[in-house]
Amino acid sequence: MVSHCTTPSKREVYVKELQRYIGVDIIGRCGTNNCNREQNCQKNMLNRYKFYFGAENADCRDYITEKAYRTLMYPILPVLRGGYNDSVFLPPSSYLDAHKFSSAKDLANFMKALDGNGKSSGQYFMWKKDFISSDAPTKTESFCLMCKKLQNQNKFRRLYRNIDDWWSGSKNNSGNFCSNK
Repeated sequence: MVSHCTTPSKREVYVKELQRYIGVDIIGRCGTNNCNREQNCQKNMLNRYKFYFGAENADCRDYITEKAYRTLMYPILPVLRGGYNDSVFLPPSSYLDAHKFSSAKDLANFMKALDGNGKSSGQYFMWKKDFISSDAPTKTESFCLMCKKLQNQNKFRRLYRNIDDWWSGSKNNSGNFCSNK
């Protein structure tokens, strides 16, 4: 579900390369199937496909698209490509990280293999035994979640010695919070 056709992250270039090896339907303003947020068509689309490719407009650290969370409520495997560390935000083995593959061709081949082997693809849904996915939390639920994390600092601790370095990305991202990879 694409709303920006030309992006700083060049996701459109990656998708075009991916389309050389596997069928990719582009839904939204940049594709042939339009599906706005108010329609139930998003829900229908997520129930119809086995994979959902989610890539950010820009590769930003510590930002993840809401679409990654939305897909967790459906029997679909998100394939994500962004500047964030997915494992910080999502349950383990709940997605494919496109950056872990050396090329779009390798990713497509892996997706085809998963599609043909129900046992292998099932491992990406095992997390549902230990985690609950729900629609966007209410403000109250968000505060409760924050309190739980504060009570369990060993598990959720993130220490930034210099918040300016983290924000500007000077140590990890060549001086840019968002970059074009």
